[in-house]
Amino acid sequence: MPRIVYKPDVKAAILATVRKALGSGKSWPQAYEAAKALRYTGKLHSLQAMYYKRGKPGRKATRKARPARAAAPAAPAGDLKSLESTLSKIVKDRVRAVLDDAIAVLQRARDRA
Repeated sequence: MPRIVYKPDVKAAILATVRKALGSGKSWPQAYEAAKALRYTGKLHSLQAMYYKRGKPGRKATRKARPARAAAPAAPAGDLKSLESTLSKIVKDRVRAVLDDAIAVLQRARDRA
């Protein structure tokens, strides 16, 4: 399907009509009907794309950049040692549990033999 390129004055008139219709509280289908009265031949989604691109050919509509996140506050030095000891205790408990299970399995295997 061939691409339709509107003359700048016709395109400006179509966009002005759509802007006026949407500004007065009309819906997109109503704005589309108003644009069709000005010789617009495309579909509704194409009209929306033309409206949001604001006449910049070949460019995608871009998003606003998100604001940067605030830096996380630094942890106090005293908390690091308590965290380290807590983690060490958790690891030791888990290792002991796994070793106890492995020893129990080996002893059962030895008793069966």
